[in-house]
Amino acid sequence: MTQNVYIAGAEQGSGKSAIALALMELLSGDSSTPGFFRPLLQQRDEEDHLIRFIAQRYQLECPYEAMYGCTSDQARALLASNQYDELQKQILAKYKALERQCDRILCVGTDYSYAALTIEFDFNADVANNLGCLLMPVVRGAGCTIETIIDSTVSLSQSLRDHDCDLLATVVNGVDPDYFYELNNYFEARSDSSPVYLVPAIAELEKPTVGDIAQTLNATVISGDKVSLSQNVLNYKVAAMQVPNFLDHLEKGDLIITPGDRSDIILACLMAYPSTNYPQIAGLLLTGELAPAPQLMRLVSGMGTTPFSVLGVASDTFTTAMAVTQVRAILDPDNERKIAAAMGVVEKNIDLAAIKQRLSSPHRTRVTPLMFEYDLIQRAKANLQHIVLPEGKEERVLRATEILTLRGVAKLTLLGDKAEIEQKIQTLG
Repeated sequence: MTQNVYIAGAEQGSGKSAIALALMELLSGDSSTPGFFRPLLQQRDEEDHLIRFIAQRYQLECPYEAMYGCTSDQARALLASNQYDELQKQILAKYKALERQCDRILCVGTDYSYAALTIEFDFNADVANNLGCLLMPVVRGAGCTIETIIDSTVSLSQSLRDHDCDLLATVVNGVDPDYFYELNNYFEARSDSSPVYLVPAIAELEKPTVGDIAQTLNATVISGDKVSLSQNVLNYKVAAMQVPNFLDHLEKGDLIITPGDRSDIILACLMAYPSTNYPQIAGLLLTGELAPAPQLMRLVSGMGTTPFSVLGVASDTFTTAMAVTQVRAILDPDNERKIAAAMGVVEKNIDLAAIKQRLSSPHRTRVTPLMFEYDLIQRAKANLQHIVLPEGKEERVLRATEILTLRGVAKLTLLGDKAEIEQKIQTLG
């Protein structure tokens, strides 16, 4: 009998998604047919991002409708008519149907912050028990003191035990690295409890990409490719100054928001990017449904592609700037750079070998590319090697180097002229 995993807890954003990704990678490394399931969808009118992400990355063959229990509207209706047991039965029925098609299933519950479900703690505990899953709660550590983290974690673990939940491990996400030593000592001394893993706050993972902003704002991509759209946006700047003053305020990773008729700002961004005297921006967002001057568009088109993405929206600058600040970071299946960073952080701080030991391993019937990649990376990490890569200026070599470095797979040396390699790295962002 194989054991499945259920993740739930008071944590939103890409942090819990990164943990789900690492566990899905683990299950995919051993299982011939992995599955993914969400008991309750929190979005009404659009597909759940996490289901879409996992299904695309791991090429899950199950239809979208098979990977969730019920919608928020269905849950509200059942709870309003005092049919909590019926809600659980519907989720269980869909899960069992999926289980017949899969060797292992990873379940991701709600965030304990869903306004429409006031009994979320009981709901997640009951679902995990009904599905026969090992439970991995995720506790929010961002902005919390050591005392708050300890109180929240111990209280949550005790409450889950009171619900007869079988705990796999507890993860505290977004912890201040300065708290690691004291927290680790405290939780290691609690020999009667399941493991508690601390994952640090990584600002880069919580920053949206240019692509996230384009998708959320339904922006038109005037110029840019998959690489430039994957750049993290570290800051937002509304360009309302003259060019000399504007340049003094540039910072690395800025998304510049300006009306589409500000040719001076657009040209300044294009000239500042390759200059070693100014930081490189993440992208340019043109507002007001104002097209740049034809001469400027002809200049841009002659460049082949801009070194950063240029987006366009119909809304005015103030409205756009307010909307941009509300965009949340997500893990995108096409953003290998961010996925590698997320995996590297989780793998460094969660003992996946111990997690794997708690789970039974089904017989392997075939090896998919992702299974092969998982096994290869784990073998490489277990016997860390120093690898010398020729053609150090080659783009594919540099991009592969970044991914392998983020994953901590090997020590790498690039062969070539140091200055030329550094210039190519800067050019590629």
